[in-house]
Amino acid sequence: MSPDREPRTEAVQLVQTQKQVALDLYSAIQAGSLAQSLYVVEGFSGVGKSTVIDWLEQNYSPLHLKRIRGWLPDEWDRVRNSGVRAVAAATPSELDSLRRRDRLNDREEQVLTVRLPGMNYQEIMDCITRMPRQKGNTLSPMTISRYSLGIPLLAQRLSMPGITKELAPSLTARYLLSQFKHEAYSNALVEESREYLQMPIPPDVEHLVERLRREEGEEQLYSRLEGVLDRQQELTHRGISEESPIFLAPESEAMYNEMLRKRDLPNLDIFVPNIDQTLFERIQQSFGFQYGEYQENAQRFRMFLASFRKVSVWRKDSFGEEKFQINEKQRFREQVELYRSGYLRRELGLVPGDPGMERSMHIHAHDHFAMMENPALVGWLTESMLQNLEVPYHVTNHTLETSYVYNPRTQRIDTQPQMFDYRKKA
Repeated sequence: MSPDREPRTEAVQLVQTQKQVALDLYSAIQAGSLAQSLYVVEGFSGVGKSTVIDWLEQNYSPLHLKRIRGWLPDEWDRVRNSGVRAVAAATPSELDSLRRRDRLNDREEQVLTVRLPGMNYQEIMDCITRMPRQKGNTLSPMTISRYSLGIPLLAQRLSMPGITKELAPSLTARYLLSQFKHEAYSNALVEESREYLQMPIPPDVEHLVERLRREEGEEQLYSRLEGVLDRQQELTHRGISEESPIFLAPESEAMYNEMLRKRDLPNLDIFVPNIDQTLFERIQQSFGFQYGEYQENAQRFRMFLASFRKVSVWRKDSFGEEKFQINEKQRFREQVELYRSGYLRRELGLVPGDPGMERSMHIHAHDHFAMMENPALVGWLTESMLQNLEVPYHVTNHTLETSYVYNPRTQRIDTQPQMFDYRKKA
């Protein structure tokens, strides 16, 4: 059944693929019985499911449907016996979980699903053309469209600084892997994915999907990237801006992959001297510096699921005031002084600036033997931010027995001839 009246002025804009699904859903709701009490728009993350429901609510209200948000199986259980009809957006894994639960309870007939596929080539190209061009991204619109698979969210991520032609297939493959989380899809993931897309999956992405599945047990830093990007998107929706988690230096990811696989003591120092005032304040806010100390709920730490456990921080602000946050690190104050002295003596590979060391910071992370994850996450969240802000810095990775400097001009890591080992200078 078609809608019996024309839409009001659109506040939410839909492409033709989305509009057709919205109208199909409206027709299903109009024709539905009380037995069909849940209407689901199914599709991949970031394809526009919530936008379709928003459009319907704005143009065909009142729908007399309760909008369900959050994890669908749990939220639906809360309202299903209340006599209301509901509408929700769901990913394939969410819908699969709901169907498995309902199948056990003979309640599948209550759910009606419409599937929202990815955009077609012209729709996603129009979408990409309207996106602001981000500094540090070298991909052409055609390359972004190819690896976006017609998914607006994926197109946005492919447009971030630091995404190269080499990294794009991996980002897309990891995105596909995140859409199906049940073992039933493990042997047919690419085939299942095609049912949710109008654009072809590039062959290099197909091969990477299979390889990443085989390597699932191996430690890879960017295996966490999809979750980090999801949490970054949540922050953006709340009006909080965070720098990209993608390294600009091509060497950085491999270094942290090597660190994660080490059977050794995790020990990492990042020294950042003489930061620009505006950038210094941005970094401090992101790291949660409030009331004289760093907060466990710091937005960038939450974005990476990192902890301040066994992480010590020193900062010196524009007024020369120093603050220490010391977590299980003996002699951290002495360590900071040794790095400051080494910097002024040109032992860190950085050209000394203000000898007063205003707007500077030092981050130290360690953990028990072979417990690499949190120190590696702290390094990742810190270095990726500094690289995207074009801030030079020094790292001593004692686990890898190396020291290096980030050069914003070349966007490369310059390894130092000798590791700066503060332990030998103490």
